Amino acid sequence: MKKTLSVLLALVMVFSIMAFAAVAEDTEEVPVEELEETPVEELPAEEAPAEEAPAEEAAEIEEEAAEEVPAEEAAIEEPLLEVTEEETETAGVTPDSGFRWQLDKAIEQLDLLLTFDESEEALKEIEIAKERLSEVKVMLSENNVEAAAEAQEAHDEILTEVSETIDELSDSDAEEELAAVEEIESALAGHEEEVAALGEHISVSVKGQLSEEYQAQLNEMLMGFNDSTAKVQATVQAKKNRVRVKVKLVEERESGHGKIVTVQHTDLMKTNQGQKNKASAGESEEGGEAGEGAAEDTKGKPEKAEKPEKSKGKN
Repeated sequence: MKKTLSVLLALVMVFSIMAFAAVAEDTEEVPVEELEETPVEELPAEEAPAEEAPAEEAAEIEEEAAEEVPAEEAAIEEPLLEVTEEETETAGVTPDSGFRWQLDKAIEQLDLLLTFDESEEALKEIEIAKERLSEVKVMLSENNVEAAAEAQEAHDEILTEVSETIDELSDSDAEEELAAVEEIESALAGHEEEVAALGEHISVSVKGQLSEEYQAQLNEMLMGFNDSTAKVQATVQAKKNRVRVKVKLVEERESGHGKIVTVQHTDLMKTNQGQKNKASAGESEEGGEAGEGAAEDTKGKPEKAEKPEKSKGKN
């Protein structure tokens, strides 16, 4: 029931974003009539075109403009990170795309809600986390630190969902459940290596190239990456340990070791009952022997003659 409600809410959210996108596109269009009615100012015939500045003066102007640029902006002119074509393709729609990025995330959530196998859902969530990481890299390559921070927050959120999915993972076959957890662990290991490499690049290569504000944002991003990856790693390890215990118990039960306690307890009850039966039988035998002994004693002795009862009428 909860899954169905979540799917319906996701659909409503997707349709709302699509409607908002359509409205935004309509408002951005400029009517053709307004463009046609805009008068074009003509230059007076008497005014001569401005003469082009000599090459030397143009070079001097460029140098003066470069000197006027603040040092903080000049320091961020070079890309903070070089990305590959594969990383760019993996990133796809980036946070600087506005509502398109929000729509992309909504579609991803809808796909997750329609995935009912926990192990498959966790693997999909890891793929989404890899996409968010690629978005961070692309935004850093364009020196868009704020957009990179948005992608990093979305990355941490999806890793939180991975932890929740792993906790819900369950299978009637303990060995299959352990195999699913190990597959998730392997996928996370590769992702964590990429996160660590990005953190090292930011800490070493980028340090000192940015303003204090941007550097603080990057440091906060690194802390977020470290916290989210550490939490999901701890969740996977705890789940793996629990499933291993489950597998061990199943193996012991199948090998017969798990039945020893039950059998011993049953045998002990039987033994105790047997001892009680023997004890009661012994008591009855002793009682019987005592009765027989008494009977033999009475046989050896002469029976006493019974005295006649005196009549009540005689004095």
